[in-house]
Amino acid sequence: MKYSLTMTTEHPIINGHMVYEQNLLPGLAYIDVLYQLAQEGMGLDYRQHCLKRLSIYNPLIVAEDRPVKLEILFDKVTDYWKITVEGTETDAHGNPLPSKQKLYITAELHEETIIFDEQIDTEAMKQAAAQPVDMEMVYAKAGTQGLVHQGMIKAKGNMYPADAGCLIELRIDDAYHDEATEILFHPTLIDGAAMATGFLEGKDDTGNGEELYIPLYYESFSCSEPLQTHCYARVSPTSLRTVNDVRTIDIAFFNTAGKQVAQLNGITAKRIRFKEQINPGFKKETVSAAIQGSLGSEPSQYQLETTATHIESLLRKIFSRRLNQAPSQIDINAGFFELGLESSQLLAIVNDIENSLNVSLSPTLLFENNNIREIVDYLKAKKKENGDSLSAITPVETFTNHARSAQETPDIAVIGLAGRYPGARNIQEFWQNLKAGRDCITEIPKDRWDYNLYFDEDKDKAGKTYCKWGGFLEDVDQFDPLFFNISPREAEIMDPMDRLFLETVWNLLENTGYTQETLHRQYQSRIGVYVGAMYQQYHYYNSDTVKESAISISSYSSIANRVSYFFNLQGPSVAIDTACSSSAIAIHMACESLTKGDCQLAIAGGVNLSIHPNKYLGLSLMQLLGSHPDSRSFGNGDGFLPAEGVGAVLLKPLAKAIRDGDPILAVIKSTATNHGGRTSGFSVPNPNAQARLIEDNFLKSGIDPRTISYVEAAASGTVLGDPIEITGLNKAFQKFTRDQQFCAIGSVKSNIGHAEAASGISQLTKVILQLQHQQLVPSIKAEPLNPGINFNNSPFYLQRELQEWKRPVVRNNGDEREFPRRATVSSFGAGGSNAHLIIEEYIPSQAEPTPIPCSPGSPQSPQSPQIVVFSAKNPDQLAAVIQQILDFIEIEKDIKDVKEISLADLAYTLQVGREAMEFRLAMVGSNKEELIQGMKEYLNNEGETSIPAFTGDQEGDHSKIRSLLSGKAEQAVLQVFLAEQDFEKIALYWTQGGRISWELLHEGQKVRIIPLPTYPFARERYWISEQGEELQPSAFIQPVTDQEQQLAAEPGKPTQESIQDYIVQFLSRELRLPRDQIKVNKNLQNYGVDSIVGMKLMRDFETRFNIKITGREMLEHQTIKSLSAHLALKLEGLNSQDIQDIVAGDSLTAKSQPGELPVNDPEIEALEKFKQGELTLEEIESLLDKGVI
Repeated sequence: MKYSLTMTTEHPIINGHMVYEQNLLPGLAYIDVLYQLAQEGMGLDYRQHCLKRLSIYNPLIVAEDRPVKLEILFDKVTDYWKITVEGTETDAHGNPLPSKQKLYITAELHEETIIFDEQIDTEAMKQAAAQPVDMEMVYAKAGTQGLVHQGMIKAKGNMYPADAGCLIELRIDDAYHDEATEILFHPTLIDGAAMATGFLEGKDDTGNGEELYIPLYYESFSCSEPLQTHCYARVSPTSLRTVNDVRTIDIAFFNTAGKQVAQLNGITAKRIRFKEQINPGFKKETVSAAIQGSLGSEPSQYQLETTATHIESLLRKIFSRRLNQAPSQIDINAGFFELGLESSQLLAIVNDIENSLNVSLSPTLLFENNNIREIVDYLKAKKKENGDSLSAITPVETFTNHARSAQETPDIAVIGLAGRYPGARNIQEFWQNLKAGRDCITEIPKDRWDYNLYFDEDKDKAGKTYCKWGGFLEDVDQFDPLFFNISPREAEIMDPMDRLFLETVWNLLENTGYTQETLHRQYQSRIGVYVGAMYQQYHYYNSDTVKESAISISSYSSIANRVSYFFNLQGPSVAIDTACSSSAIAIHMACESLTKGDCQLAIAGGVNLSIHPNKYLGLSLMQLLGSHPDSRSFGNGDGFLPAEGVGAVLLKPLAKAIRDGDPILAVIKSTATNHGGRTSGFSVPNPNAQARLIEDNFLKSGIDPRTISYVEAAASGTVLGDPIEITGLNKAFQKFTRDQQFCAIGSVKSNIGHAEAASGISQLTKVILQLQHQQLVPSIKAEPLNPGINFNNSPFYLQRELQEWKRPVVRNNGDEREFPRRATVSSFGAGGSNAHLIIEEYIPSQAEPTPIPCSPGSPQSPQSPQIVVFSAKNPDQLAAVIQQILDFIEIEKDIKDVKEISLADLAYTLQVGREAMEFRLAMVGSNKEELIQGMKEYLNNEGETSIPAFTGDQEGDHSKIRSLLSGKAEQAVLQVFLAEQDFEKIALYWTQGGRISWELLHEGQKVRIIPLPTYPFARERYWISEQGEELQPSAFIQPVTDQEQQLAAEPGKPTQESIQDYIVQFLSRELRLPRDQIKVNKNLQNYGVDSIVGMKLMRDFETRFNIKITGREMLEHQTIKSLSAHLALKLEGLNSQDIQDIVAGDSLTAKSQPGELPVNDPEIEALEKFKQGELTLEEIESLLDKGVI
């Protein structure tokens, strides 16, 4: 789409905006212009699109007699719009002048759903600020620097600077309110916020000293509602970065209610040293033929030697084209502006460098560095950081001859890891098993099924299985439903794979130190979930009709969707079934999603269970299983042994993980997937397709196979599959190197069996753990070797023992070079879907920033007292949390060669990396010995502890305390506590429900998130009972008797209490919860109360009392106490004894089973049938249209 606009000085924004006496369009005004055109011309909703990478090549200067005619092009490029704005000066009549057409900006418009969750208290921020600064002062100071704002473009308002950042209140002048309604994102508000940000950097009122900054580039702008007349902006000092002539900052925008509505990231402004930088009148000349001849053709990126000399030579040639000078005449130590270059040329040169070296560079690179010499040094550092070369292509000749152009795919960091595997309740135990070469295969446990009823050694025996071995998890029937706001009734019919993955993701986020608040505030909930799964064995159980119906409509989607729902994650949520490669392809899709910008973080993993004999019977029918317990990877086996497992990784673009200081466990360099096509049988793999996949992934990543030092194979122990895989690996590697036995090979399946849908995540987990510990673990049970495998003349050797994993040293052309530890993961699905991952260790750069330590004894020194906090959902789990941490500290102290954790790190992790739950304990101690003693005393119920300790119960009625500690009073009290470093009062305040900005206690400290034991979920059995099977009740699911359901009338009992008892009893029956587990002050959603249960409660109450209740009333009162008080008011006309008689009547007795309708209500009946799959959504809509419901 192409649009034409003419800009004149009559435009009120341009007319009021002058730089060095020249009218020009503010750089931030393009935001409104582009969104207006996208919405009105192409029908693109701004709430579904994000403006990215806007580079300003030339300022849009407009003279009174020289309007500028703009050509604005929206060009669709794959999955985004590429925007180009060019213009030509015209005379007063619109005739083009002979001057050359100028490129003003380029940008991109990406389709993204824009949602913000942050809410701020603007009044509290104003109160916390020092002296307000009138925006008039900012504009006055800018005027002395040559930047003038007047009329519409000049905002009214104040800045409220504070240590934590600056709040800016901005308003349009009343005289221009009418015009503002026609604008989506008012340039005055956005430009005003950018003007105010200078306050954070300087010592004077505007922060700019005597120098002027104008916008050059911004990374992204996204919005959920317009900015028209009045808004707030917030700037954090942590987002401010200044390098040489360039300053970068982020700005968040909020509406007048304090809700975030827009975000401007990476706004980059350059310092103007002299007037000519605004409009130099510099005429570009073409490069002379003589100079062009001396340049020759640029070398291919793969022929380019990336030594400093050759980098310098290339840069000289690129700059010579812009300067009309011979390369040898260019002074590489001279500043770019001294050389006569202007901003648009510098931006163009960055593009030239990117294209020549196939690297992605910041558009502001030449503003952050002063001369060519500094650019050479920067590119040398980038080369070293990449480990190979600027194009990430290694110098091995046999590889570079075949390599294609490395795609601009950013590296993906693994910043979190969690999982459970056979014989291991967590990742730490899994590593110990791998390290020890432990065999985790067992006979099928009795809690799965009695294998004697199905086992027969005869492979051809119909209705039998010849395999009774596998790898199994403990307690897959147990769950903590209330922790996840799920009722016991619903937990029983949930597929256990849903439950396991939900718990694993919680552990994953805790391991990483990411709370739900962090996910929402820092990433706007844009987190994707990708999970691999296969088999739906829970369907096989025969129970009653209601439960069978509910289970029959469950699908893999709920495994991912439940995670997204519970954590409020709003990125993609996808379940993948490609059989054995499911979780590997889930990881691939997650990496692709991050690369495309679909999400900012991604959770990827898989889950696999063996819970019903039908699975073994079916696999035996196809003769895919091993017939003996030693049928393992690379060995002389005849099939695989199934394994259970669940695992997940948290993924993030590497550059962002480094920027945010995340713990980086490993780097995913590249992923790829393909299909084997047609072979001699549906389940027969294709070695050529496998080899092509691996080869393509090496070429895609630009990594030489000779630098790989470990291969985690898919080998599952089958007669045919394992040799085919080795053939494919040999083909791929030997295409680029003839070296032999330089690369170790192994498979986690030798230890735990084949985890099928979770095998890819189990393999990746093993590789990450090996990288973390810099050790290669043994692959066991490979003797005797499969006769179809010969490692002697291959690049591989079987890893048979535990040994140090050394970085490989590769010799090429007489030179030796050390490479990072690298590994590959192969995963091949039984139906032909293949996946391949390339993993590399993370080597931190010495240039990465580290916190500045305080001096010992200072108020914020790590040697000072620390507040150590613990919390859980109930008192029993709180004790379990404390016991876990106590065991962890004591065990950690006794392990040799392990760096002892600091008390400050422990405290910081528990403060900022854990959710604050209902039951709380806070202790104040100066060292770990004190803390250990205090924890033991608390657990032993010894009364007072030797260190200050405070407890709190958020389930109690603390409304009076909370009303005192809210709003401005809360902020004031907390500021006093923090200022006085009164740790005991802060600890007490937190246990009573106070919110603490814990980071303020650790300013300047070298504190970090450390791995700690994750939450100890309550363990109760929730499992569907088969017909004829007597259900063993858990602590939650207890038989409900008529006597227990009957509510006794108590003379003189207040109406509200009677209603309260009625609601508790109703929910106890519907949710299968004991009454004493239901707290009246707790949100009903915490018990799994959904719309159906809520509607049942409404209808039952209406039937009893003949009083109408609306759904809105139910939503507005989300605790039993609040709802009962509201309902009591509606019953004011009834006698309290009459009310007791009604709620204690026969209609509430337990004559019906849980799940049956208390009243004959067509709406509830329809919803129940929809939930159970008996009615479709279309049928529900049809019933609504007909008025049946």
